[in-house]
Amino acid sequence: MISNSERSEISSSHFSRKLVIDDERLRILKGWHNTLAEQLVIASGDDEIIKRTPRDHNERFASAEAANEWYARDEHIVYSLAQAANLAGIIWFTKYDTPVIENADYTFAIRMYEGARGKGLAGNFARAVLLDFEATESGSDVWLETDTDNDAALHLYESLGFAPISSAKTRTKMVRPGVMSRLGYHHLEAE
Repeated sequence: MISNSERSEISSSHFSRKLVIDDERLRILKGWHNTLAEQLVIASGDDEIIKRTPRDHNERFASAEAANEWYARDEHIVYSLAQAANLAGIIWFTKYDTPVIENADYTFAIRMYEGARGKGLAGNFARAVLLDFEATESGSDVWLETDTDNDAALHLYESLGFAPISSAKTRTKMVRPGVMSRLGYHHLEAE
């Protein structure tokens, strides 16, 4: 079994991309490391994060230890958006052995933190990450769940190719077909 430090070393060096938006110098990094765990603890104390995703503050990223345990527990692919030494956002994909949504092996989650919201960064960050994700997981459909009243998130997800598949009183589930599905290959059967 690969330890957390070995996973971090392997995945952190795999993908790194500079992103410049409106003279903001940002860097997208793939992988996990202890500094990211510590930054997530601080960023998850943001009022908007607590309001929209209280599990981040109360469970997932309640402490650096909790964040490291969360990362080690499931198969996560993590990308962070750094602005200088500050965490501006994070995207992660989680793979489940039994998909919650048929044909969607991964969930998608994005968080933009205080100081990075409202600047148009989320869409560019997500598009760059989805390109890298699809380069390695091309056949995988991805699903997410969001608040039904979060118009900004719904608009962002639709612009990224996610489509609503169900909606309850407070939550909407959306799916984004992987490259192979979009090309029609998900229906092919082995001979």
